[in-house]
Amino acid sequence: MVLATNQWEKSRIPSWKTELKSIAKFLTEVGIIDCNPIGQRLDVGSLSKKQGIIRSILFGNDICELALRHMDKEKYGVTHEFRSIDGGHRKRAIQEFYNGKFRTGSNTVVYIDGTPVDISDLSYSELPSEAQKLFLDYNLRFVIYGKEMTDAQAGLTFRLRNESTAINHQEMLNSYEDNLVAKLVRETARSIPQINNAPHQLFTLQKNAKDEIRGVYWQPKPTRLIHDEFVARFVCALLKKQGVTTAGDGELEDMYVRLGDPIEGEWVKDPSKQVAAEKALKKALDFILQYTETRKRNCSGAGLTLREAVMLTRLYVHFEKQYGSTWVIKDFQEFYEHFKVTLDSFIGSEPTQLDLVYTDRTKAEAMKGHLGVYDVQFKIDNSVAWLIEALGVPFELMGLVTKDKVRGIDKNLRETLWLKQGKKCYVTGLPLDFADAVGAHIIPHELGGKTDASNVVIVHKTINAQMGSQNLELYKKAYQATLSQ
Repeated sequence: MVLATNQWEKSRIPSWKTELKSIAKFLTEVGIIDCNPIGQRLDVGSLSKKQGIIRSILFGNDICELALRHMDKEKYGVTHEFRSIDGGHRKRAIQEFYNGKFRTGSNTVVYIDGTPVDISDLSYSELPSEAQKLFLDYNLRFVIYGKEMTDAQAGLTFRLRNESTAINHQEMLNSYEDNLVAKLVRETARSIPQINNAPHQLFTLQKNAKDEIRGVYWQPKPTRLIHDEFVARFVCALLKKQGVTTAGDGELEDMYVRLGDPIEGEWVKDPSKQVAAEKALKKALDFILQYTETRKRNCSGAGLTLREAVMLTRLYVHFEKQYGSTWVIKDFQEFYEHFKVTLDSFIGSEPTQLDLVYTDRTKAEAMKGHLGVYDVQFKIDNSVAWLIEALGVPFELMGLVTKDKVRGIDKNLRETLWLKQGKKCYVTGLPLDFADAVGAHIIPHELGGKTDASNVVIVHKTINAQMGSQNLELYKKAYQATLSQ
């Protein structure tokens, strides 16, 4: 695997050394080791896995190397001397067992002086002293990388060390611990216990009747950082200037290193770029959330499928490139009905888009595949083009409106309208000084209302501030109702 920026090749390979430490020695030093960094793979919380680790130690079996990164505390502003790169589950299991957090499990036998001793379902403190000594004397094998190791190198090292296990690409990116893009992605997509953040509402989790953790707004289970990956690819597409475009694995790596590196990244050098990215991401996710809330109201609470979510992101980016910041969905019910029916004609249980493309595949078959592809431009382009063609109606007839680029009226028009209204506020009917007179949209600007004489009246500036983006006529009725109270 090659980083798109070639920063791995440009930097010096970090130094490393191996050390043997008894568990007793490890436990006396654990305070200077960050064994549960934010970028670590999520703890599966499996008791049987933890018990298996302890059983292997007590049997004297090899539990493989544990990797640490010697941290430059001043450079990265951290308090720990070392940070776990790999083997976090094993380190945590050792600490938890020693501190009485779980027991050995059933059918656990240890050999003491050649004699089998049953130690089933015992905590550490309940073990025979000989078994406790076996545990504390067990030698852990550490690989310790030097202070010059970067976040990107730590992430790549984590992935390379786990090639024989199912480490996905997003888990590797998540291990870019202090990377600003990694922080934005993980803190948007999920709750991080160490920092008590509030993720975006779209990624709210809850337990179902089977006591399983599920997404409130999603159908797929929230496993293997699936929400992180969704956010990362969405950010990558949003930050590009050309149309709906690729967000492949290599481009994600480049984005993380180029923008998010905590020392040399563009966001460190120009924080306004990070602020702009965060704002764009929130706006985009709010759009997905509003669609999903509409879907849930119509479908007895059913959430998004992954293909549906991917198509929404591509259509959103298309709208952004075509209309800039001037578009808004005025009627999500209308938008949902057109979008869902059309998408189902491709990927539903009974697809109707059966024209052949690429010689031997129907559009429906091709669309299903294209919505899982992130690194082939023409497939992304075709997925959007086919959907728009199949919609068969202008976007304006499915709830989309474009906002007037001009939001406020000029002084001359304000004066003309003020005089036509008899120098009175449209809402209160009270006399109005010109200095206090401002224009207010009848159809709100945010919902596509035009900024011209046909859609603007004059109100007192205080009334305008209090009204915000509410419907003018409804606000006027509510105001007048207060006068009779």
